[in-house]
Amino acid sequence: MALVSNAIYLAGDFHGTASGALYCEIPHTLPGNPHIQKGCLPSLWQQMPESKFLSALEAHGGTGSGQLTNGSVTSIYTLTDDVINPEPHTSKLSPCSQDTCANIPIQHPLLLCPPPSPGATPTDHFNILTSAITYALVLDALTNEGPADVKRIFKEGKVAEACVRGVAEGMESGAGEWVRGAMMGVLSVAKGGKEEVGKEPELRDYART
Repeated sequence: MALVSNAIYLAGDFHGTASGALYCEIPHTLPGNPHIQKGCLPSLWQQMPESKFLSALEAHGGTGSGQLTNGSVTSIYTLTDDVINPEPHTSKLSPCSQDTCANIPIQHPLLLCPPPSPGATPTDHFNILTSAITYALVLDALTNEGPADVKRIFKEGKVAEACVRGVAEGMESGAGEWVRGAMMGVLSVAKGGKEEVGKEPELRDYART
């Protein structure tokens, strides 16, 4: 039974990411073991396409709105994601009923900002979190019944405002690069960290039911 009333996902990898295979398969030395071998954090193994974790999720009905929430669900993603791929496949909720679910690429024709406006900056896995377009979509989903609606924010002039602003309200220009730097720092620390394992861990009980 779904325990969440409404959900909004930013660059979610519901079907795994091909990048995980490259990251986890790069040979290196694991903690306490002098032998060079493959390895990465358990959560990264679980995000590999066809992992045990994702296969269990699919076996229990997939990633549609009825499985993830009792209400509406919105997935916002970018077709130029440099971490989660291939897009749009991996970020699309399926099944997805129009009344309760929305799959929205930042590159939707109604969301495109004309250059040289600040909002015309290409959107990747990191700056999607700071994008003014993302902010407008999330706010729309939070303040209306159902999922975010591209046509609604376009008609209300929210897209035009976002294109001029570039980054989410309350953020400064360059916030996206700050997020990238912070996250790459986390990944570099995690690589070779004590929590790293050589293969996907066995499923825990919560993932089996």
